Amino acid sequence: MVKTAIVFDHRGRAHGDQEGPLEIRYTYNRKAYYVATGLRVRAEAWFSGKTADMECWPEIEARLGIIRTKLEREINRCLERGEAPEPKKLRERLSMALEAIDSEEPFMDWAIAQVPMLNVRESTRVHYNTLLMRLREYGRLLSWQDMTSENIMQWDAWLHQLPARLKESEVAKGRRAPRVSDATVRNYHKLLKRLLRVAVNAGRIEASPYDKLYGVFPRGDTPTVECLQPDELRRIEEACPTEGSRMEHVRDLFLLQAYTGMAYADLMAFDIGNYRQERGVWRSIGHRVKTGQAYVSQLLPEAVDILSKYGMRVPYLSNAKYNQYLKYLGETLGIRQRLTSHVGRHTFATMMLRRGVRIEHVQKMVGHASIVQTQRYAKVLAQDVYDDFERISKKK
Repeated sequence: MVKTAIVFDHRGRAHGDQEGPLEIRYTYNRKAYYVATGLRVRAEAWFSGKTADMECWPEIEARLGIIRTKLEREINRCLERGEAPEPKKLRERLSMALEAIDSEEPFMDWAIAQVPMLNVRESTRVHYNTLLMRLREYGRLLSWQDMTSENIMQWDAWLHQLPARLKESEVAKGRRAPRVSDATVRNYHKLLKRLLRVAVNAGRIEASPYDKLYGVFPRGDTPTVECLQPDELRRIEEACPTEGSRMEHVRDLFLLQAYTGMAYADLMAFDIGNYRQERGVWRSIGHRVKTGQAYVSQLLPEAVDILSKYGMRVPYLSNAKYNQYLKYLGETLGIRQRLTSHVGRHTFATMMLRRGVRIEHVQKMVGHASIVQTQRYAKVLAQDVYDDFERISKKK
């Protein structure tokens, strides 16, 4: 490994207000070599330590870091091939590398052009555009040179200080905006990480800065899941909202999730034409809308009864309105667990496990990519057992 250092005017020709060259020195076989960077600063500022006060110093420092990294990489490549790191060859390769960087479009311009070409759903594309908006607001991750592990860590700290966006009605009520949630920040990291992976595959960059941040920004999956107990599900089934009302649609949508395991997006994309009848049973092998993961579906009698009310179709309701009405439904029925569309899907999985279905099969039913995700439902059942033990202990 050859070490490098930044030196100023090693020939000692610059004095006072004169500008001198910044060079990179490396030593090979006990001999020092110098490579010009094309950057210059005043001697007085360099020797007095006032370079940090110079208006252009941040740009110079960033450029020096790039040149030094590129030079060290070229030196190590020479050594790996058994070649001597000759200054002339290094200067030529360094010059070519820097020309490529200088002629390259900024990361932000590339990302803006790339997002419309991504093979993602339109709703996901909206999230990518929100990410780009946040990057523009931050203003320090706009170029390829900015994309370092250290800068991403600083961006993470900045994101955690952001206030959440409030609706106009909430602002009018004088409500103070909370900080952006951890889940939102993780989603920004997930999207930027994917964009940078596209850049790596396209040869724009050699490696993603996230490679050095493995495990720093965990997915944040909760160890357990929120689901309903059998008596709570029965309470929803026995509810009697006005026939044809929005609340009846909401209740039926939730029950469909609880008896099919479908996520909201899959439920809204439901098409009975994708199912086939075998001995009076509706069966299908589909793919989840959000992840593309395959899942195996069979409509239970409870689900068929609900679908029959709507001509084997699913009544449409936006996700926001659906969850809003679900919250009201749960409060009306006195259910402690806050109702969301995710709770319906989780209820299906735990119900299948309670009925003795193997966890590997439940994984296929709900379309999980990994059985680790499904194992969270088993922990819910284990907690039920612990609760029984505790109840028995208190009776003594």
